[in-house]
Amino acid sequence: MEKYKNEEYLKNEIMGQSRHQFIFGYDGIQRKQFIENMANNYDIVLDKDSPMAICIPEFGLPKISACSSELSKDKINLISSEFLYFSIASEILLKAKATNDINILNERVINLIGVLNKCGINDGYPPIVDLDDLIRILIQSKEFYKKCYIDYYGEGKDTTSINELALPLLQFDMFITLLKRGIKNESYFGIIIDKQSDIALSSTQAINGLIGSRMNKDISMKIAVKPDNWDLYSDLSGQMISSIHDYETVELDDSQSQYLKKIMK
Repeated sequence: MEKYKNEEYLKNEIMGQSRHQFIFGYDGIQRKQFIENMANNYDIVLDKDSPMAICIPEFGLPKISACSSELSKDKINLISSEFLYFSIASEILLKAKATNDINILNERVINLIGVLNKCGINDGYPPIVDLDDLIRILIQSKEFYKKCYIDYYGEGKDTTSINELALPLLQFDMFITLLKRGIKNESYFGIIIDKQSDIALSSTQAINGLIGSRMNKDISMKIAVKPDNWDLYSDLSGQMISSIHDYETVELDDSQSQYLKKIMK
């Protein structure tokens, strides 16, 4: 497999700073392997201020045709943002579990679990007991919102209720803050998205919302994508994100220069 020029420099340029980034490169296995190798170099470290990289394999809802033009935009926005939050949160904890002692981690997330049990768990559901239980509940919520989107957006079915979930909503910024406090790492999570196929426009906007929120001291979005394959640059409220204020770009290959030449022609 051919490597990019100056791979170590590129990895440091991406994970060595907390700014949100669009990482431009051609689709394919070369970009995928580069991203995965980079993420493997930045584990979730306890008691040390060190950047942490997490690849998010399922970051967007599927791109399907709307069954109607009368669907609730607010409902679609809620589904899209919660799916993204639960997906990121579960992948962070899965990597933390894979790279650290589970007994130590259970001690470190006691406060986070306590807050979720107090102000997040639905009535009638048992409290979260440990890290594995929390991961299970996060994944359950993520899968719920995926099914809810397919049923509602694709078929117009509105038969599901968040009352079916132990943890229906995630206060994402609070979750990240409490997790970082527990693991005693004041650096940021580099959330890596490798977009090799189409996703729902509302998922693109949800991701843009994290970029525009400027919470990069905690969450730094790293979007690997072909230059012409990011469908829009507005968030769920219609607010535009800007390369001047909200993100910067990194070029893996000549895809960006070729794209600009094509536009000029």
